[in-house]
Amino acid sequence: METKQKSCEERIKKEWSERLKEIKEANRNEEKRDNFIEGILARDEITKIRYCLSYGGPADYIEIEKNKEGEIITARYLFQDWFDGAKIELADEELKEVETLFEKL
Repeated sequence: METKQKSCEERIKKEWSERLKEIKEANRNEEKRDNFIEGILARDEITKIRYCLSYGGPADYIEIEKNKEGEIITARYLFQDWFDGAKIELADEELKEVETLFEKL
């Protein structure tokens, strides 16, 4: 019988707790620190630009993330209402419209 794996939402608190424990140990022990640092796969420098279109309930935003070369990695629309929220990735043609409007900001 196959057991269904828990979702990331269900697993994230435990995963973070374990990772934080590793970080704390690395801060207290130079050898563990060196091993931890050597195990880092990458350091991504990302710039997030958030255009706030409305505040409160509901609120909505457009977020664009760019890498250090200025290339867009992700672009999404976020909609939030009291204690709830959702986001969608922008399609290429939608992103072009957003870029055209915001290029002068």
